[in-house]
Amino acid sequence: MIAKRKTSQLGIECGKSGSADPAKAPDPDAGEIANLQALSNQLSSLTFTTSSSVSTNTPPDVNVMVNDSAKVLAVYQATLALSPPPFGDGVHSCPLDWGITYHLAFTTQDGSAVEADVAPSGCRLVHVNAVMRWADESYFAALADALSIPESKIFPYRPPATR
Repeated sequence: MIAKRKTSQLGIECGKSGSADPAKAPDPDAGEIANLQALSNQLSSLTFTTSSSVSTNTPPDVNVMVNDSAKVLAVYQATLALSPPPFGDGVHSCPLDWGITYHLAFTTQDGSAVEADVAPSGCRLVHVNAVMRWADESYFAALADALSIPESKIFPYRPPATR
């Protein structure tokens, strides 16, 4: 998979000063992250499911619902705290993407949901609403802990032929 971010997404425009280093660039999604954080005290549950876009790569057999509000909040906050992708300006080559997606649905007390899709391989991108984030290894450890499953069930993902 090749990921590409436009220069304007990094908060840099031609003719203006700024850093091409994504670690120093302002977060273009800070406002949306703040809006999502405002929902933290309304969360009631988390549903975790898996899927695959590649028929030969069976996703992990994990379908978990978490009703422990502390664990739900921990995963939600960890997801929102992820950094923007560290790709910088231009094209970035990612490791092999096995086509697996983890779907997280954070349900609020009124029944609405904030949904996130997490790719455990490839660029390990996380999409929360319109926000794109990047999952490092520690994120999967925290996620597995909240789901009360061994981390090895979800990360690193290995297709059935390589297990």
